[in-house]
Amino acid sequence: METDFCVKFGKKTFNIGSKFGNKVKEKEGTIYLTKNTFGHNRLPLAVFLINPQESLKLLG
Repeated sequence: METDFCVKFGKKTFNIGSKFGNKVKEKEGTIYLTKNTFGHNRLPLAVFLINPQESLKLLG
């Protein structure tokens, strides 16, 4: 499992991975960009691209 990229906003860094298949082996501390699924650590790619910083706040 790898991190595709990291995003830093202020003092906080987010590990981002992209997963578009049905099977996702999740890694703790990673946010996954998905095709269309919201979850505790999943965010649709379109939502992230509209406003990355604000969309990450949706995950809590």
